[in-house]
Amino acid sequence: MSLTTRPLARRQLPLLLLAACSTAPQAPEAALFDDARFRPATLRTDRAQVFELSAAMRSFLQRDMASSLRLNGPRRGLFLALRDHGYLQLDYDASVTRNAAEAFEARAGNCLSLVVMTAAFAHELDIRVGYQSVQIDEVWSRSSNFVLLSGHVNLTLAPGMREIGSSHSSGGTMVIDFVPVDEDARVRAQNLSEDTIVAMFMNNRAVERMEQGDHDNAYHLLKGAIRADPGYLNAYNTLAVLYRRLGVNELAERSLRFVMRHDPRNVQALSNLVLVLKAQERKVEAQAAEVELQRLQPRTPFADYERGLAAAKRGDWLAARRYFERELSQVPHFHELHFWLARTYYELGERELSAKHMKEAHDQALTLESRQRYAYKLEVLRRPRPQPTLRGGE
Repeated sequence: MSLTTRPLARRQLPLLLLAACSTAPQAPEAALFDDARFRPATLRTDRAQVFELSAAMRSFLQRDMASSLRLNGPRRGLFLALRDHGYLQLDYDASVTRNAAEAFEARAGNCLSLVVMTAAFAHELDIRVGYQSVQIDEVWSRSSNFVLLSGHVNLTLAPGMREIGSSHSSGGTMVIDFVPVDEDARVRAQNLSEDTIVAMFMNNRAVERMEQGDHDNAYHLLKGAIRADPGYLNAYNTLAVLYRRLGVNELAERSLRFVMRHDPRNVQALSNLVLVLKAQERKVEAQAAEVELQRLQPRTPFADYERGLAAAKRGDWLAARRYFERELSQVPHFHELHFWLARTYYELGERELSAKHMKEAHDQALTLESRQRYAYKLEVLRRPRPQPTLRGGE
């Protein structure tokens, strides 16, 4: 996630980038941190807990998967456990970022959580693991405080020492993905280190803690992210957002300037810098930053969506449709936008289009709760409309 700070129709929200990658600095600058401002962490922020196997996971390997591992070998045995509903029965759920043990217990997670869980099993089975950042269409979501832009990661499994030379070895690398990805995107995938995966995990968790108002643990998670991979610039961007929320604009600016020294075209950092400069009433500098931001990102994210919501609130459904459709051409994978298009078409009497977009909202929803809610609404939309009847004798 990366926090982006562009003026929206009603308010300015930071934007965070989840599960995306960048590299640059080899070591963080101590001047970016202020430990004295925060209480000690009350949750684990160490690297080990990301991949740590629980007792239940070890039991699953030794009992549930034992025969499949013997018959199919470690890699294919693990693949079958992930694929076949008779084993793990996994669900995609982006409501929280879970570590390996938590994802296994919930049998659900976002792409990063499921990658971490799979890697934990692979490590135990002596399978060599690789990680990739996959370039897919932008997936946007919003919370009360942030605009979120999600990236995507998957993992690869290569033969481990136990498998090389055995009858189970197929020689090639196996790609494990938890969302549908076209072949062109896989070809363009970029390799990531496990250090970067850990940094992504810590960054995502920090954003979630910030949403809950837990600034102390968010800070320590971000330090953990930067310690794991000093080149993961999104963590510095998130750190700046944390500082800004606390009113520490000097440190927020310092973190954002650090990002932009290493990546001058970083739209997320530049967007946040505009907000920081405005908070300090440095109008000339803020205006210059906005001009540069407009050059790099001509379109303001969610501007038409906000206008559509305003039109819907006043009952102007024709205007709402115009704004929502315009936003859709830019952000096709935002489930809330599809929900509001479904509502708009319903109000305009176009039930087929309403059902189409409600299905899109369901398919693109990031949490189990959202999918359940959209499924119910879709079922209602698909029910046949009651036909009027005539009564005689009156």
